[in-house]
Amino acid sequence: MNGKPVRVVYSMSTKPEVVYLVSDQEIMGVDPVSFTSLYTFDNLFYEVPAQRNITCFTVSSGRREFMVNDNKGYGLNASSMGSNRNTLKFGVPCKDESGELAPWCAQMATAGYMGVVYNQSTQKFRCLKNNGSALSDFSVQGKEAAFDCNQVGLELVASDFGRNNYEHILMKDASGHHYLLVADFCGIFTQNAIGKAKYDLGGCEGLDKKVVSVTAGYKGEIFYYASGNTLYLLDYKSVPAKATPVWTAPAGTEITCVRLQKYLYGASGNKPVNDCEVIYIATADIAGEGVVYQLRVDPSSGVVDKSSEKSYDGFGRVMDMGWKKQ
Repeated sequence: MNGKPVRVVYSMSTKPEVVYLVSDQEIMGVDPVSFTSLYTFDNLFYEVPAQRNITCFTVSSGRREFMVNDNKGYGLNASSMGSNRNTLKFGVPCKDESGELAPWCAQMATAGYMGVVYNQSTQKFRCLKNNGSALSDFSVQGKEAAFDCNQVGLELVASDFGRNNYEHILMKDASGHHYLLVADFCGIFTQNAIGKAKYDLGGCEGLDKKVVSVTAGYKGEIFYYASGNTLYLLDYKSVPAKATPVWTAPAGTEITCVRLQKYLYGASGNKPVNDCEVIYIATADIAGEGVVYQLRVDPSSGVVDKSSEKSYDGFGRVMDMGWKKQ
């Protein structure tokens, strides 16, 4: 495949089910067992885009798929349009107002939305409503919202879905001061209070370096972030919030990706074995030689059991990891 890695994600949206391998220039849908190619970028659209610059791709338990290509959103709703991939494709490209979309889309957005994006220029969330043809603001937010999703005023850094299927979004202001925003894009009757919490992370260790990856658990209020060669466990509910180093990569290597063992269909009861109890940490050295480490974690406290560590080598620079149905 050409291009830089963007995402690897398992999809049950259509038949046959596929693992999507996504780069910024190509999408390959492969058989989950044999990894034989089933679909390519050109097979996935009613009208194939002239430009290829894929920055985000996700699927949801509501049998929806969403992607951002060439700064435009594309949605697919298999729950209302059948499951035959030969007749079900991405449709009209949806462009936002002037500005650049962040390389992000909400992973748990099933309450009437095809997808949710973040405009990094105007610094607000935008949504593509079910079977809609344009990105739009959310409904006016009530006083009970912890922040206004239509007027955030921060730069999006990284995100993952966690407890209650809420998006846990690491953000920062122009001075580099970080916050953790918790948002509910799923609740059907709570869309006037999407912002559930906003935590000030000022002073937390490791945030002065570039955060390369985050992962959140849903069995507890667990959030990890990786910067440099260190993995941190964030206690965002303490006052002030604090971060504790829980694992360090070998000398001469850096962390490239971190993922808890889970996948996007957990919301519908499809959960992998030991979900949120195993963490995978990918590292790479200066030559691009990669190693993936596997460790047990306490799903309630986030404590990492270093004695359980296993490692797997032979990789390049791992930029994403995803769980697939066995």
